[in-house]
Amino acid sequence: MSAEYGESSPEFIALMKDPKIIDPDLHPVGVAQSEANAPKMAAINFKYVLVSPMKRALQTCIHMFKTHPNRENIRFIVEPWFHEIMHTMCDVPMDADELIQKYAPGQPICHGINFDWSRVQEDSPNLWCPKTIIVEEKKAKFFQKLQERGGEPTGENVLAVLVDMVSSELPEGALETKDDMYNRS
Repeated sequence: MSAEYGESSPEFIALMKDPKIIDPDLHPVGVAQSEANAPKMAAINFKYVLVSPMKRALQTCIHMFKTHPNRENIRFIVEPWFHEIMHTMCDVPMDADELIQKYAPGQPICHGINFDWSRVQEDSPNLWCPKTIIVEEKKAKFFQKLQERGGEPTGENVLAVLVDMVSSELPEGALETKDDMYNRS
């Protein structure tokens, strides 16, 4: 155990680089918070809800809207540009094809929420995240590394390149910063 604590500790840095935490599920505390706020959402007549294509964001949406009295009439749009910064492994998205299948309309996990995946599926679904990298040099580096892996935007190839790029920036830097995220919007 290190004598250092917090973000500078070797343990924390190892956790930030741990590929086992790629696109994690919503923590049980987050589930409880989402369900506790569901009545507030039920009081609003939404027409559209925009949600990030990260699992924890989708799960937050599900738990906040699964009992909404008008959920069948709400358009739940999965928007690629609305995701967290690419800083640690938990910010790396899972294979888009698997994600879309897991949260497809009619899946029990969705509790009646029908996500509109059209914005993710516009081109190559697994490239939704790299295409949102706002720093052109880093985006070009991603596509160069993808080309070196054969160029196919499979979930496996995209994941490998993103994991490599995020890991190589840590602990001092980040593939994206908070400012990059704000510039994305």
